[in-house]
Amino acid sequence: MKPIERRSPVARSSCALLLFLLLPLAGRAARQDPAAPATQPGPSAATAKPKKVWTNDDIEPASRASAPDPKPVAVPAGKAADATAKLAAELRSKLEKLALQLKDTEKQLHELKNFASGEGNGNDSMQLHKGYNMEPIPQQIQKLETRRQQLAEQIDALTDEARKKGIPPGELR
Repeated sequence: MKPIERRSPVARSSCALLLFLLLPLAGRAARQDPAAPATQPGPSAATAKPKKVWTNDDIEPASRASAPDPKPVAVPAGKAADATAKLAAELRSKLEKLALQLKDTEKQLHELKNFASGEGNGNDSMQLHKGYNMEPIPQQIQKLETRRQQLAEQIDALTDEARKKGIPPGELR
């Protein structure tokens, strides 16, 4: 026969505490009838208004006056598509050229501003292809900023022209 194991007083007290806490919960669960619906506080079923279920019969069909007007078709689709595609290609090439000029101008402007603030460009070698400019740095910066503004206005004007001609913005990219 095996000897009976004795538990420590801590283990006994924790088991007793667990039983003490779980017994009232088990009693509540046994008293509650799972088949009976739970009553909730609030309006009773007799006083609650029935909800309206909408069907297609309840909604009037839309009238012709509420429908948007279709856009008039002026030119056959084949010729209009060719003309629009050709115009889009021309405007795209112009925009690409202007974008390259704008990028170049911004690069020069950045280099001049760095030079004016005393920072070098990190290239100590002599750049013979650039030449020497007698114009003061602030005037050069002002000219480049004016040029950048002009290029940005030209780009905006081309995109506005394309928009007015009905060319989607995605075709210009």
